[in-house]
Amino acid sequence: MASTIACSTQTGGSNRADVPTAVAASAFGVSCTSDSDCESGLCLVSDYASFRFCSAACDLPDEACLDENGDAAGFCVAFPAEFGATEKTICLPLCDALPACRSLSPLWEKCEAPSYKGNLIGTSATGVRVCSAPSQNGKPIVDTTTCAEWETGWETFGTQISVCRAYCNYLTTCGVVASSANLECCAYGCFRGMVSADGEVDIPFEKDVKCFVTSYNSVQGTTKVCTEPPVACGQEPEDPTGRSSRARDDGGD
Repeated sequence: MASTIACSTQTGGSNRADVPTAVAASAFGVSCTSDSDCESGLCLVSDYASFRFCSAACDLPDEACLDENGDAAGFCVAFPAEFGATEKTICLPLCDALPACRSLSPLWEKCEAPSYKGNLIGTSATGVRVCSAPSQNGKPIVDTTTCAEWETGWETFGTQISVCRAYCNYLTTCGVVASSANLECCAYGCFRGMVSADGEVDIPFEKDVKCFVTSYNSVQGTTKVCTEPPVACGQEPEDPTGRSSRARDDGGD
């Protein structure tokens, strides 16, 4: 039977007398094949990751999962109803950077704020990071060298994707971005500046980008094609390519 861990920032222990409460910190996040592989007694099969890993059911979301010494051994996260697992509220491995996750399993992809299918799972604890494998949930890790297929998983933001592609076309045409630059990374960088990891659109930034695109399109076939947009928008355009390698939710990887 899998342990149910009572999570707290103050005291440890379980609210069930018939199961053990001691769970070693190293238990959470380690790859496993069966429950017997995990000190917690739960080798989780879920759509949080493409592999099974040691976890534990817990009682207090947004609190640390404590071991027998009262130390934080993981973080309790309450997933939505559609979460593909028998347990919906579980302990995830805490981390400070990706190497900590990779020491548990090389299959972890990021160290980031708790999220599911690209959406942050609210936590009252600021700065908390857990190991994750977001490519399992329709939004693959983007290779920031090529930025190939970066829009996968963001199909509902078709307008923002199109605007960013048009913006990068303007930037390369007018020499703000070198013609040899990777336009996919330019568009991806623009998009990451416009849409956060949880799908919130930065409206002011979107308006600025749209202004350049609209102005550029309005003076096609004239000598003002590159000079008019900065005048109309009241600012110089910026190369967004660098944003592609420092996404808001990079989680330290």
